[in-house]
Amino acid sequence: MSEEYLIKREGKMKKLIRNSLIASVVAVAGAAGFAGEAKAQSVPVDFNGTVGNVCSITKNQDGTLAVRDVSPNTLTAKSYEVATAIMGEISVNCNESGTVTDSGLTPVSADATTFSQRPNYRGGIELHTNFTQESLLPVGPTNFNGTEQTIYVQAFAVDDSGDAVPSGTYAFTTTITVTPQ
Repeated sequence: MSEEYLIKREGKMKKLIRNSLIASVVAVAGAAGFAGEAKAQSVPVDFNGTVGNVCSITKNQDGTLAVRDVSPNTLTAKSYEVATAIMGEISVNCNESGTVTDSGLTPVSADATTFSQRPNYRGGIELHTNFTQESLLPVGPTNFNGTEQTIYVQAFAVDDSGDAVPSGTYAFTTTITVTPQ
């Protein structure tokens, strides 16, 4: 190889190394210039909400009607009037106050429907806070204040003419509703 060729080649190699070195310096300088210092950032996250008056109702047990001991013209669910009678039972809870209402007594079975069509028929529902007559739930809002309360549902069906309740199978229903106030 000629000397001239080697000198040219050496010059090209130096130029290549110099250009590579310049490119490396520019790349490192550019990266360092854009890296900057990392800074933490934060934002607050707020929570808001509105809680309205909320009520819940649960059925604990259905009731059982029986002919009243001293009045053979009356079906009742009051166990203190008839040993085999059982009041229905529900649990009600509201975080504030609520009004408990019933839909009235509706006959379901054929015998109950026939009995309810008598001219002197009277049927209804009473809501009690315990098993006594004096424990009727007041009409209007009741302040539950987040405390669950058991309410006893008394059903009655009466023939005010005094005629006895005929033998048969009697089924009635009612719907109990609790409304936040």
